[in-house]
Amino acid sequence: MHNYRGKKELLNSKKRISIVVAHPYLEGMELLIKDGLYENQAEILKDALRRLFNHYEITSISDACTAKN
Repeated sequence: MHNYRGKKELLNSKKRISIVVAHPYLEGMELLIKDGLYENQAEILKDALRRLFNHYEITSISDACTAKN
């Protein structure tokens, strides 16, 4: 069992990550930004993660950590 801090504190806790993205995805992201749908690439990726978690019905961060077990 994981020992999690409060949900608000956990959501405010952030870690910088680095990813490699194929050029066609970068072009698509730039179009979304140019069209004003998103302000930046980070917003796009966060929205994509939210949608992925919703698709798999992961409703909280602790659900994501225990879903594999």
